[in-house]
Amino acid sequence: MGSSTRVLVTGAGGFMARHLVPLLKLKGFEVIAKKHSELEISDGTQVGKTVSELRPDIVVNCAAIASTGYAKEHPEESYAANVTGCVNLARACAESGAGLYVMSSDQVYGGCAGTSPLKEDAASTPNNIYGAQKLEMEKLVLGILPEAVALRLDW
Repeated sequence: MGSSTRVLVTGAGGFMARHLVPLLKLKGFEVIAKKHSELEISDGTQVGKTVSELRPDIVVNCAAIASTGYAKEHPEESYAANVTGCVNLARACAESGAGLYVMSSDQVYGGCAGTSPLKEDAASTPNNIYGAQKLEMEKLVLGILPEAVALRLDW
């Protein structure tokens, strides 16, 4: 991987992508960064067209509603961003042959009582809508694209 690898980063206006994009460029990747205003991932037609036209080797989805409080107050909007959008990306990547990285959350575990790292097979018992949506997203994305990577990020 490197200069010949084309990476599409979604959610390019957000915290994670603002740090990831320069790093990828520094490492020699060809990066195409799309902000929410440029690519609405909850629109399956738009996602399919964009992935088909840009032909990325890898898609890194940084687009999300990352606030548990906002997700609770606006569950439909949160679902569109955190579940539907990722499913649309998985379908487009499956069709195009691109790899996919999606951001999930430790919220799928329903809170962490200890300080030890959790194992991948630890019980997933979300205690809020945000965690439940992230867990559903993981299952749906991996059902469509088993080789996708769901990164469970912690708070």
